[in-house]
Amino acid sequence: MKRFAIYLSLLLVVFCLYLLPLEAQAVEAANGTCGDNITWSLDENGLLTISGNGAMSDYSTYPNGAPWYLHREAITAVIIEEGVTRIGSRAFEECEKLANVSVPNSITSIGDWAFNYCSRLTNIDLPEGLTSIEGFVFHNSGLEKIDIPRSVTNIADSAFYNATKLAEVTFARDAQIQTIPACAFGDTDLKNLRIPASVKNIGGHAFQGTRDCSITF
Repeated sequence: MKRFAIYLSLLLVVFCLYLLPLEAQAVEAANGTCGDNITWSLDENGLLTISGNGAMSDYSTYPNGAPWYLHREAITAVIIEEGVTRIGSRAFEECEKLANVSVPNSITSIGDWAFNYCSRLTNIDLPEGLTSIEGFVFHNSGLEKIDIPRSVTNIADSAFYNATKLAEVTFARDAQIQTIPACAFGDTDLKNLRIPASVKNIGGHAFQGTRDCSITF
């Protein structure tokens, strides 16, 4: 009888552990490659570090997602080290607990859907030297404000579409961007936006769904 009681107690402990929310369980460390000369490592605290030289690989939707996709609910911060030149497509898609991202000066492009559904990412510092922000990069993200560096010459369609908390976008005064593309800031919460003098074209529905947004040139 005593042995049965111990067995029952162990079963109860295991059952309770199973019911714990994911955030209360320990993060499993993992590592691997994510480009020809790029490696990644995830520690027990949810910090994902990307290291190496060159471009990260581009990814698709699951099961062809980023190698850390199955760990996405554990990722709270990302450090991309100097030497990495591109953030791959869909790299951090659906990392809904991701709140902090460190982007080095070596990054020149951000692939499409890279931060899609990163709902806790409220701010990110984009480096001078970044030239291209591809489509849907910050779609459904938690961004509240963003500064667009002078070096950016390409913003693709819907880059910030449906970032519903995005209230402040600032272009550098000596910006080089010539086109605000279709749906770029659609369904955001923009209040004021100064379009830089370099802009020659504004795509259809670029500001569709924004309420009470004051745009100046």
